Amino acid sequence: MRAQKLTFLDNYFDLSFANFVVTDLDYQKIVAQHLYRTLKPSRQAIACTFAFRPHGDARRAAHLATRGPNAKLGLAYDPE
Repeated sequence: MRAQKLTFLDNYFDLSFANFVVTDLDYQKIVAQHLYRTLKPSRQAIACTFAFRPHGDARRAAHLATRGPNAKLGLAYDPE
């Protein structure tokens, strides 16, 4: 199941945990909206991410060299 299109019911979880996932996704706002939607009222979501990514510049350079300047970095959102 894609993080951008969670099919869980609204107010389903007591806790939602994303460990270094959201950082590499396009459309992070949509992912956050789905996480929030699936949480029960007054419950918590925990999203771990990098405070600093020393490999970020090298990753971006490799991405541009292999996929070109028009390809999205990360996992692209597929509305279908």
